[in-house]
Amino acid sequence: MAVSKLSVSVPDWLEPIIRDAARRDGVTVSEFMADAVKSAIIAREAADRQAYEQAHGIDRRAQLEGAEEEFLADRTGRQGRVAGAA
Repeated sequence: MAVSKLSVSVPDWLEPIIRDAARRDGVTVSEFMADAVKSAIIAREAADRQAYEQAHGIDRRAQLEGAEEEFLADRTGRQGRVAGAA
C-alpha cells in the first residue's frame, strides 16, 4: 500500500496517550492515527448523511423495509410458480 508522510502536531499531554494507545493496540503510532482519522471521517459522514436525510424527509429504514417486503413477495411468488410447474 502506498503511503504519504504527514507531520502532525499534538498537545504535549496527548502525545503519551496516543503512544500508549498504539502500543496497547499493537500497532505503530502511524497506524493508530490513521485508524483514528478514518473512524472520525466515517462518523462525520454518517452524521452528515443522517442530517441530509432528515432535512429532505428521506426515511431510509422505511425504504429498506419496503424493498425487503417486495423481495420476499417476489421470492414467494417465484417459489409458487416453480412448485406449480412441477
